[in-house]
Amino acid sequence: MLRVLLLPVARLILVGGGRIGTVHLNDMMTMPNVHLVAVVEPVEKRRKEMAAQARCHGYGTLQEALEERETLKPEGVMICTPTATHFELVKLSLNAGLPVFCEKPVAQHTHEVDEVYALAESKHLPLLCGFQRRFDPSFMKLKKAITDGHIGQVQIVRTTSRDHPLPSFEFLKTSGGIFHDCCSHDIDVHRWLVGEDPIEVYAVGKAWFPEIESFNDYDAVVVLLKFPSGITTTIDLHRNAHYGYDQRIEVMGSKGMVEAHNHPKTSMVLSNDAGVLADNISYSFTDRYPEAYKAEVVHFIDLVRGKGRVPLRVTHQDVRKCGIIADACDKSAHEGKPIAIQYD
Repeated sequence: MLRVLLLPVARLILVGGGRIGTVHLNDMMTMPNVHLVAVVEPVEKRRKEMAAQARCHGYGTLQEALEERETLKPEGVMICTPTATHFELVKLSLNAGLPVFCEKPVAQHTHEVDEVYALAESKHLPLLCGFQRRFDPSFMKLKKAITDGHIGQVQIVRTTSRDHPLPSFEFLKTSGGIFHDCCSHDIDVHRWLVGEDPIEVYAVGKAWFPEIESFNDYDAVVVLLKFPSGITTTIDLHRNAHYGYDQRIEVMGSKGMVEAHNHPKTSMVLSNDAGVLADNISYSFTDRYPEAYKAEVVHFIDLVRGKGRVPLRVTHQDVRKCGIIADACDKSAHEGKPIAIQYD
C-alpha cells in the first residue's frame, strides 16, 4: 500500500507585490507546504492579479487582513514592501501574535531594530530578516570550505556586487542609500565569512549620475573593512553594470584561496580564431539567487512550525551590527576619512 507523506502546511500572509514580493509569490506557488491565505497590496490592479494567482483574499492594508485573522487563520507574515514601511508592519504583525519574515532592513534606525527584536522576544515569536546571500548554495559551500580549514587562516576577503539593471531614480530616492540598500548585503556576508565584527571602515564613493548626486547618494563605492584579528576585507559596489548582475567572492588564506563566481545562462564556451565567447551572466538579482530565496522561505516555515526551538540563521545582532556598519560606511564616504565602528 502506497503511503503519501503530507507536509505540515504553513498559512501565510504576503505583504507587498513589487519585485521581491513577486519572487516570493511565485516561489510559494510551487511549495506544497505553503498556503497563502491573503495577499496585501495597495495598488488595486496588482492586488487583484496576486489574489487571482494565489487563489486567496486580497487586501489593501495589512490591518484589514489582520482584522479577519479569525477567518484567515494565518500563522506568519512575509513583509516585502518599501523600506520605510517595514518598522510599523513588523510591529503590527508581532502584536497580532504572528511570526514575521521581513526583507532587509527590518527598520531604518538601530533603536527601531532593537525595539522590534525586543518585541519579538517578549512574545516568543521568530523575526527573520531577509539576507538571502547566506542561503545561496555557492556561498554556503564557500563558507564551509573556510570553516573546514581548507584555506588556513583567512587573511583577505573581497566581494564584488554590481547591480543590473539600474534601479529607477524614484526607487533610489527612498532606498535608504547605497550603503544600506546594497552594501548591507556585502557587509553581512563579510561578517558571516570572517566570524568577527569590523572595528574600522574607510569608504569612498562617486555619483556618476547627476540624478543620484542630487539626493546626496553614490552609484559607485569601494569599502575597506579592518577586523580585530588583522583580516582586511574590501567591497566593490556599483549600481549600473551594463553586462549583467555581477556577484563574486574571493577569500585568500594562509594555505590557499576559495572563490564563488557568477552564474552564466549556460556553461558553454566557444573558442576559435575570433576569440572566446560565453553566455552573459545573470540579468538581475531574481535570476542570480532563486535557490537562496526559496531556502530562506523554507527556513521561515521551519521557524513558524518550531517557533523558538529553531535557531535563527540571521539574528538580532546580525541585523543590528550590519546597520551600524552601513552607517559608518556612509559617514566615512561623506567625511572622507576612516571611521572607528562603535556597537554600543
